[in-house]
Amino acid sequence: MLGTMLLLACSDPATFVPEGLLGGPKGAITGSVVFTGPAPCTRKGHVIGAAVVLAFREDALPPPDGFATAPEGIAVVTGDDLFQGGDIAFSSDGSALCPSPVASFISTSSPFELAPLDAARYQLRGFFDRDGDFNPAFSLFNLPTRGDVAGGAVENPVEALGGAAPHFRSLVMGVPGADGALTIPVSGARLDGVSVNLGISIPVERPMFHLKKTTDGGARTPSPKTFEVPADYTLDTFDTNDPAATEASFLRLTFLAGFPENEAVAGKAKPFSLPLNDATFTLTREDANRDGVRDALDHIPESSLIPSLAPLAWMTRLEDGSALVGARPVVLLQGLTLLDSLTDTALSKPELHVTRTSLTVALRPAELCVDPREPTKAAILLLTHEQDKHGHALLPNAKAALEFLSKRLGRKAEVAYGCLRQGNYAMNLVYETGQAWTVPNEAGSCAVGEAPSEDGTRCGARARLASQGEILRVGPPDDAAYCLAHPTPAACIQ
Repeated sequence: MLGTMLLLACSDPATFVPEGLLGGPKGAITGSVVFTGPAPCTRKGHVIGAAVVLAFREDALPPPDGFATAPEGIAVVTGDDLFQGGDIAFSSDGSALCPSPVASFISTSSPFELAPLDAARYQLRGFFDRDGDFNPAFSLFNLPTRGDVAGGAVENPVEALGGAAPHFRSLVMGVPGADGALTIPVSGARLDGVSVNLGISIPVERPMFHLKKTTDGGARTPSPKTFEVPADYTLDTFDTNDPAATEASFLRLTFLAGFPENEAVAGKAKPFSLPLNDATFTLTREDANRDGVRDALDHIPESSLIPSLAPLAWMTRLEDGSALVGARPVVLLQGLTLLDSLTDTALSKPELHVTRTSLTVALRPAELCVDPREPTKAAILLLTHEQDKHGHALLPNAKAALEFLSKRLGRKAEVAYGCLRQGNYAMNLVYETGQAWTVPNEAGSCAVGEAPSEDGTRCGARARLASQGEILRVGPPDDAAYCLAHPTPAACIQ
């Protein structure tokens, strides 16, 4: 997803925030956004959109590399500033003018500054919001869409351009102490000369979806908009020699691209203005080991016979009493994206690139628990049982699975056995570009100050889209005695 990227250079630290102001000294990152891509759209004498630079802590990266839902810092360079002095076309009557993304390219740059930042190791990701719909305050609008131009600050720009996995620069903000912990000195900390290059146009829309139904595997539906998984959910069969029985054992969720027909008109209208026409999912083989090659090594941790496909499917536990805020620690119920069936998935080729209007996700009887506030704390891979009901191991190669997770998360991973963490979960589909869609989201619930209508179809003056308010719930176990004997580990609760 990266464009032509330059290496960064760092200067000596300089004071950013004097001691005693804004909580003490802080850090800053400055540099240039370097854009190489299609000419921007314009309207009323101005460039539409802006370049967005995001700073993420290395121990709290965004999807698909991590589970962070918000950056630690954000810098916005307006389109007018980024393309100042460039050969930009404007319509004579002030109407919108949007050049073809393949007909006209332009190179330009502009300075940026990210501040204030706390002591930590950071990575910078970024994109140019070509259609001007970015809004960091809402999950509906806080990620790039089709036609936006993505990038970041990486160490291997040439290889990344050739399709290799990008190696994002590790930007150290602060001075390490005897214990290795970083702190901002009294004089502050500053990294200058960082280049964030934006150069690859994103070819797909975010994987917008609504949930159609659950099928088999032990699902319960206590209400029309809630789909429940028992806390002791397990598999009758997990046997690579019997894919049909294995697939039938999973609780499977069916996602449909876009919104239901009765909500599509409202979804395309203001304030949402979502690109819902001809919505589809794009299925590809995930570069699971991040080596830049899609091959037989890119498989799920449980079995080398089953490749890992994108979009990835994650179900993240919500904070009690909230429909939108994720819980801490992060508790993630893992999904397995299927290409029509488990057999078709196993037989898929590394060059897989197909579109579908529906997507089947099998829910694993496993959760991942990670506390982003404690980077030295181990991640816990929680399985409800060691074996299926016929004695087959649910994690045949635990060592390899834990090594994979440790590398992916940048921290030690350990396995535990016990019941799933009960509560409400959001459903997430994530592309390798970092584009994602989450249900529930703001379109399906009313914010403070938005009075809900009596029939529940409106929030103040705008529509409430019921499909975007659905949840997945981990509920009481089928066998309460099992969960008493095998409780949810404390690492998944505190």
